[in-house]
Amino acid sequence: NMVLCRNVNLRLQIYVLRNIIPHYKKLDAAHNKKHIRYVIRRSLAIAKEYNADANMAYCIAAFHDIGMLEGREQHETRGAEKIDTDKVITRLFDSTQIELIKAAIREHRASYAGTYTSIYSRIISQADRSFDIFLMTERSIKYGERYFSDYSYEQHYERTYKYLKKKYGREGYAHMVLEYLPDEKKIGNIQNILDDEKQFRIVFDKCYFSS
Repeated sequence: NMVLCRNVNLRLQIYVLRNIIPHYKKLDAAHNKKHIRYVIRRSLAIAKEYNADANMAYCIAAFHDIGMLEGREQHETRGAEKIDTDKVITRLFDSTQIELIKAAIREHRASYAGTYTSIYSRIISQADRSFDIFLMTERSIKYGERYFSDYSYEQHYERTYKYLKKKYGREGYAHMVLEYLPDEKKIGNIQNILDDEKQFRIVFDKCYFSS
């Protein structure tokens, strides 16, 4: 169970915990309830650092992957559309806030290449990133086992290494979108491991043979 946050509207939290979070149990390990809780915690921590509104950060984090219920492709667009039809959320926030919430959900993906609408888009994009090399490797292996079940060990290794290097390597697209010191330290460590295939093979084997 999630602990209630002191600086977030109680009605918003109870609504989210009862009516939004439970939906995520239908999703894979990379987008399940545990992931949403992780993103909420990080969003609130980053919002505090930037003096941003905690209610907005909480709401965006809670809804950011809700569109996944209908599939991965375009889930950010579907997630934003759900805000308009949610009578509780549209009562708790004014129309300007609603537009910023929707924009942040649309712009949360690491692959987003446009201009961010507001600080809230940057907060969710940063909060949605995992900087745990074992967790990201494990997730990628699970994804591979689900969608490429005929792959050999070596094929899983190649796919995972290429994917992580493309996303988190020195030239990767999952770069920092705002200054947040805890993440800067972690991404440096990940890049060092991805630069050295011997190190990465150890990480991969640990995840592959324990899953």
